[in-house]
Amino acid sequence: LLHIERRLSSLAEISATYQNSMDIVVEREPSKEGTTISTLYLDSGDVRWYCFLLEDQVRGPGVKVPGETAIPSGRYKIVINKSPRFGRYLPRLVDVPMFEGILIHPGNTTEDTKGCLLPGYEQSGNTVRRSSEAFDKLMEYLAVNVGPDETNIDIWMLREPTWITIKEAG
Repeated sequence: LLHIERRLSSLAEISATYQNSMDIVVEREPSKEGTTISTLYLDSGDVRWYCFLLEDQVRGPGVKVPGETAIPSGRYKIVINKSPRFGRYLPRLVDVPMFEGILIHPGNTTEDTKGCLLPGYEQSGNTVRRSSEAFDKLMEYLAVNVGPDETNIDIWMLREPTWITIKEAG
């Protein structure tokens, strides 16, 4: 928690830019060879390209292969909480049908996803690169809007509603 609090105080100059609710929009391309590449846009008043995302394969409605299926298209709330697997605070998507523990975290291939969303500034074939860099900048974007949840110290709520909308391209 102290690390996030220090980071929040160092981001004060950025916070003026993001005073309204924040939306993240993801436009998916069709899955190829078990991988889905998407484009992630930030929307805090003006929509702009941010990075690529790598996910597992999109499957039909109600079909889930554990650890190998992208989450359904939809609109999901984001919270920040400490991941037991990664031991650090990560964005988590809430109330995803048929899925739990869907995070946004660094990674490069579908071997790294297990259903999660992996950001990257570069995309080639079925991989994303410069993932840690894209993730860190995304956390800065989200961190200007974070405050502790009064009921659970392991969850940091985004003060303004922050949503991610995932939709199929076209």
